[in-house]
Amino acid sequence: MSIRPVLDTLLITLQRVDAPQASLLVEGLDRDTIAARLSSFPVHVAAEVIDYFSWRNGLRRDRQVEYELFPEAVMLSLDEALTDYRMLCDAARKIAREAGVPASTVWDERWLPLFRHPAGGAYHVTVGGAAPIQRAPIVSILLQDASGASIAFESLEALAVKANEWLLQKN
Repeated sequence: MSIRPVLDTLLITLQRVDAPQASLLVEGLDRDTIAARLSSFPVHVAAEVIDYFSWRNGLRRDRQVEYELFPEAVMLSLDEALTDYRMLCDAARKIAREAGVPASTVWDERWLPLFRHPAGGAYHVTVGGAAPIQRAPIVSILLQDASGASIAFESLEALAVKANEWLLQKN
């Protein structure tokens, strides 16, 4: 089941409240492009993540401000998400070597960033799995303490519903 209707409702709300993000959203990618770009990701992402990137592909890169879709969460494009993912995995491996700990205690390779804190230092990620699934939790990660990872939303769809509510309350 697609989360597209929930995302379309979110877009209507962004436009109705005249949120700057509405004009900065990038058109979505086709599913083949998404699949090709995710081919290097070591696990399957939930189908709703594919729906999300086919709906919109983050915010324009030339934006002057990191506008939040919901508190402390700026939308990433798929390319930004994968770039940050590779950087975080590389940093985790380096820290793990130096500290003599498993890299997964720093950054779990199943975490794909979808939203970044506007000031850095934190992400909202989706959790990939060994097999294809429809939904996955959205986990909040503070880079200073990956052990403090916590489930922020039961799914991307639940996040979109809450973001819509937040925008309506804010405006």
